[in-house]
Amino acid sequence: SGDASRAGKTAAEAAAAARLDTPEARLAERLNHPDHSLQEDVAVVGSMVAAFRSVFRGNGNPVGDNHDITAALSGRNPTQWVFLRPDHPAIGADGQLRDRFGTPFHFHAESGTRMVARSAGPDRRLFTPDDVTMIP
Repeated sequence: SGDASRAGKTAAEAAAAARLDTPEARLAERLNHPDHSLQEDVAVVGSMVAAFRSVFRGNGNPVGDNHDITAALSGRNPTQWVFLRPDHPAIGADGQLRDRFGTPFHFHAESGTRMVARSAGPDRRLFTPDDVTMIP
């Protein structure tokens, strides 16, 4: 019985590990990497949103504020598909996805299938000239 429970646990752990080892989650490893630029970071965030739309074709964008979108990208979605590892260093203690300067990304859904992802840039203030945006 102990072997069976260990085997079941191992299978469950393997399934969880497989959910974390997706092409999307590997792409997210580039987010806020010191060898990449802020423009590349925002492109990675945009790519995760686009991948979410691709996987959940009938649903469109992840919905809500930064916290909600980060949760959906981290596997709290109907199929537990992971686009961003829940332990990724870009996720702050408050559950928000943050840029390389520590500022939460700003998400604005222009429609069900069009979303602007924005970093406030080095000045850490939204809607100033150093902001970087991506519309996936």
